[in-house]
Amino acid sequence: MCDRVAIINRGKIVAIDTPESLKRAIKGVQSVEVAFRREAPGLQAKLERLPSVKGVEKRGDKIRLLTDDPPRVLKELWRLIQDNKLEPITMNTLGPSLEEVFLELTGKAMEAEVIHKKESK
Repeated sequence: MCDRVAIINRGKIVAIDTPESLKRAIKGVQSVEVAFRREAPGLQAKLERLPSVKGVEKRGDKIRLLTDDPPRVLKELWRLIQDNKLEPITMNTLGPSLEEVFLELTGKAMEAEVIHKKESK
């Protein structure tokens, strides 16, 4: 809905660009989301062992696989689906949201500031 977005932290602009350019700048937050008709026992552990997966999050009936390389995860996931005779009902690749971009650009600096304040007391 907008052409440009500014991200402000503590009254200072930390980034200003188009929404899509800001999202592309945060590559580590890409993911593949999948839902199955029925989940097999130990499925989450198997998904965590996929070489390209950095983390696994359960979100309702969907499982989100965090990665730097969605195309590779899709190949590994498809092999796992076939080997375990799973039935996927949805599968999507997702880039970072503007909220994730905001947290990436401001969250770490805010954490460091909070830690510093605690140490100085």
